[in-house]
Amino acid sequence: MATLAKLLEHGKRAVARPGIERNDTFIVDKNRRNLAGVNGAMSLGRDLMPVFLDVESRIYAPGITAPAGQQTTLERKLAENSRVIEAGANLILMPEKMTAIESGGVVGFRQEPGRFVTIEPANFQAVALDPLTGEGEITAGAMPSNEAIINRDAFTQRAARFTINRATQKALGDGQLSAELMTAIALGIGRAVDAELLAAIVATTPAAFSLANAATAGIKHNELRAIVGTTGAGAQMIEGGLYAAGIKGEFSAATTATIIGAYSRAAIALGDEILFLAERTDAAGNLVVSCWFDVQALLPEPGKFWNVA
Repeated sequence: MATLAKLLEHGKRAVARPGIERNDTFIVDKNRRNLAGVNGAMSLGRDLMPVFLDVESRIYAPGITAPAGQQTTLERKLAENSRVIEAGANLILMPEKMTAIESGGVVGFRQEPGRFVTIEPANFQAVALDPLTGEGEITAGAMPSNEAIINRDAFTQRAARFTINRATQKALGDGQLSAELMTAIALGIGRAVDAELLAAIVATTPAAFSLANAATAGIKHNELRAIVGTTGAGAQMIEGGLYAAGIKGEFSAATTATIIGAYSRAAIALGDEILFLAERTDAAGNLVVSCWFDVQALLPEPGKFWNVA
């Protein structure tokens, strides 16, 4: 997969032609819009964040750049900025999984859906034995597990678009520019992950939080975390820590609500690739970079989340 720096370099030299690149061959297609641009992809799980170069008079805030000699994957960087992942939610990267099938001598491929499964303790009941027969009865219950189907048709596509003028391109160079862009993109995906899962939780209309509700749900106290949205509902600062209804929390700009729950019982599925398009939009050399990815919130146990007013 091409690095973003290479994509920017090729995008600045792109020539508008109506067609599509396929197998290293350009195929003319008059029905396509003339586009002076190039596209590419990066893997969240395999590709590394670009390295920030030493640039005179350019100092970055702590936490943005990695320590000298260290690099991290895009997956790890986005997780660092996700409040729900920090609270325990699971991140699932979804490479294409296809199963070969044959029918009438023709071989095809079928997409196999994945599942995110949570398992509950089995309910062992006291059995009242008949004193004469020594037998007793017990009621059969459902399988003590819950699952959410990972369905690519249900994925949300999220996108971002940036305009980079020629002066910025010249001042930074492709390497430094790609490092800044990729950092912003990774951090932005982290926030988008929060928005997707928190919106899915809010859509279930969670009940009001109480310690009794949490105990009834069979959750350990240390499983619970609070995500405090932009209204700050129910939040307090206690001895330098953020809490909501007595539960340790963190701020998030991705929701207005305050949600307490067992976030380890939820997950976010992401397509493994981020797709990019770099377009040269005018004679002045301005470059527009678009990127997009797919995401699905997985919530097999919505009853393990509550609202705080």
